[in-house]
Amino acid sequence: MKKITLSLVAITVLSVSSAASAGAFVGGGTQVYRLSTPAGDAETYGVYAQGGYDFGMIAVDGKLSATSGDKYETTLNDSVISSKTITASEASVGVSHRFDMGKFSLTPRVALVAMTVDGIDKEDTDTGYAYGFNAGYNFNENWGMNVGYTKIADVKINGNDVKPDSFNLGVQYNF
Repeated sequence: MKKITLSLVAITVLSVSSAASAGAFVGGGTQVYRLSTPAGDAETYGVYAQGGYDFGMIAVDGKLSATSGDKYETTLNDSVISSKTITASEASVGVSHRFDMGKFSLTPRVALVAMTVDGIDKEDTDTGYAYGFNAGYNFNENWGMNVGYTKIADVKINGNDVKPDSFNLGVQYNF
């Protein structure tokens, strides 16, 4: 019975996905990166811009983001032993599929990412892949807002696994 129910839910979700949403889009917003490093965790805040084309079933996009930097302190026995400012930036090219449900949408996304982090030893860039989703609400035919999560995998900065992920809140304009 569970398999039948899940199959019906999947068919319903796929059937509400709209091919009428084809067209170009641009957007942007605010973003927070969490970086897990061998010396500890850090958060850094910034902005992102994104643009692409929705072909109806599949969308292709590009995203650029940058952070202003955040203090990152290493402690030992409750004493600060070092303090650095960490910044992060990202350039990615992704593919997504938007599931439209009336004014709401859910968009899973996978992407190739080039990420640069400064403040852990020295500035370094690495490439990897990312996966995540956006949940959106459309105010009208053109304007919408979204909230999302992205996990960036396989990124090494100065030889260290950084394990970044990010949360974003933004707006989007559909042409």
